[in-house]
Amino acid sequence: MIGLQAVDKFWSARSGNLDEPAELARRLDMHVGFAPNLDSAPASEGQPRRQYGVAILSKLPILESRNTLLPKPGNTPDRRIDFIALSPGVDVRSAQVVDTLASDLRPYTGKLAITTSTSAAATVGGDVPATLALDLGPAAAFPTFVPGVDRTYDVSTTATVTSTADDALRTGTYAQTLTFTLSTTTP
Repeated sequence: MIGLQAVDKFWSARSGNLDEPAELARRLDMHVGFAPNLDSAPASEGQPRRQYGVAILSKLPILESRNTLLPKPGNTPDRRIDFIALSPGVDVRSAQVVDTLASDLRPYTGKLAITTSTSAAATVGGDVPATLALDLGPAAAFPTFVPGVDRTYDVSTTATVTSTADDALRTGTYAQTLTFTLSTTTP
């Protein structure tokens, strides 16, 4: 849901004389509820009434709406007149009145958390094919052994692990050092 204030509906040239609530709903593929706070005669004969007010946009149909006009306090806004109404499953995480003189009222902002619940019956299970393969590179080439000489022989080869799985759990890059041990008996 999106709640909007200061919405024009054929109000003036500043908004292109558009029906802003309907245009926003069309562009966002949402349903709209509009309530005028100011309602004036058309700019010219045969034109729609000029309105200015509040709107709510919703992905779900709006079954009912109501607008309560509030008194207009004088020159400097000094209190909050807006409230956030919540349905079950919606919690306020934070809220504050913004201290600004940009409007005839103080903006009220809030962060909400929406809890949803979905249940579905499904069968869980299945076979997971073996999808890992190990390929060893060329055989390691050891230098000539010298009997009776204590010596370390360092050689290397490569090993490639390939996953053909198409899920994120088993795909990715793997690295592992492989140690080959050569043991001999007396020659």
